[in-house]
Amino acid sequence: MHKYIWGVFILLSLAVLSFLNSNVSVARTDAGDRIGKGKPIEVLADNALEWHRDQKNYTAKGNATLKQGTFQVDGDMITAFYREGVNKSTEIWKLISNEKVIVHLPPHKAYGDHVVYNLDTGIAILTGENLRIETPNEVITAKDQIEYDINSLVLTARGGAQVVTSEETLKANKLVARFQEDTTGSLVLSKINARDNVRVLTKEESIHGDRGTYDVKTGKALVNGNVEVYRGESRLSGDRAEIDMDKGISQLYADIDTNGTGRVRGVFYPGSQ
Repeated sequence: MHKYIWGVFILLSLAVLSFLNSNVSVARTDAGDRIGKGKPIEVLADNALEWHRDQKNYTAKGNATLKQGTFQVDGDMITAFYREGVNKSTEIWKLISNEKVIVHLPPHKAYGDHVVYNLDTGIAILTGENLRIETPNEVITAKDQIEYDINSLVLTARGGAQVVTSEETLKANKLVARFQEDTTGSLVLSKINARDNVRVLTKEESIHGDRGTYDVKTGKALVNGNVEVYRGESRLSGDRAEIDMDKGISQLYADIDTNGTGRVRGVFYPGSQ
């Protein structure tokens, strides 16, 4: 059946439910404000809509799309779980989408094979292959999981995580990225904390360490713990490094240990680039 016809059928079903139960809404959270709380929920699918009354969910199958305001979820199958809210209204509190999932939260898009979005907590968890978040300035990827807290605007990428920009790449086993709203109301990346097997890759050098922090606004990164800097064949080591991405300056420091022997070390090869 044509997608438009199924879309009309689904909207009519929601309209009937709205008539019987006062209204269809989403759980009340700060996230609801960002994704269009109070606006109509639109569901489209190519194949079918199933209403499981006992399990209290709707399942849209076949190239399914769920929209509310600027928020949109695409997937081969989308299941929306509901409960009885205020004045016996039907309140949608959780969404699950499978296969070829795309989550739209302008100006960001998230990709994965499986997403669970809890509207009570405002947390969306993506798993599967080729996990990534695309923003206007960065691409964030991970192998295990990407978790996005829409309320606090914090994204956590786990397992082979990395943030790629036009100038540098930050890699770690775990990345915690914090976003904030700019003067236009758009979400922009503010700061990144990195843990375990941290690597900062610029056009000229590679910096390794145990943990790191990158402040996007200032363009400065700080790497701590067993720091090693590779530049061509040359190698430097120390306890912490400060990198100014904008100026292209890296500084390496030693933290004096209990024996007072903390030192930085550099090995250079004459004739190397």
